[in-house]
Amino acid sequence: MSSDQPWPWRMLVSGVFEDAWLTATGDERQQAYVNLIAIHRNWQSQGARMICTMDDLGSAGRPGTERANFYEIWEIPSPEIVHDLLDQVWSNKHGCPLTAHFSLRVSLGKPIISMERDLGGPQLATTATAEGEMPPVPYNTD
Repeated sequence: MSSDQPWPWRMLVSGVFEDAWLTATGDERQQAYVNLIAIHRNWQSQGARMICTMDDLGSAGRPGTERANFYEIWEIPSPEIVHDLLDQVWSNKHGCPLTAHFSLRVSLGKPIISMERDLGGPQLATTATAEGEMPPVPYNTD
């Protein structure tokens, strides 16, 4: 957040499962997930900060045009970095582009300052754990 801007930029990412995800084997899904995490870690290295995620339990398969399968909220330093963040999703530099498995739609905005103020600001989310989730992706140490 710059000193002349009193609030952070927020980015809502709406993710939709594509055919390659819906028809993938468990190993193929795991590899797509590893690629998604690698891209998100790169976003973090560019100053993006994940605020929270949500799996939309009201959707299965393709949810239609108004909804998504999952959502992510990020705090970003500037809207100017969004193209660079999304460019990694479309790239086939490391094999199949992530867009074969996921479509990501992005909305940009700012916090609702008065609501956050009156409700005590953003709160830390509870870190969830559950059986059946994807295995942890270790940080690449090379």
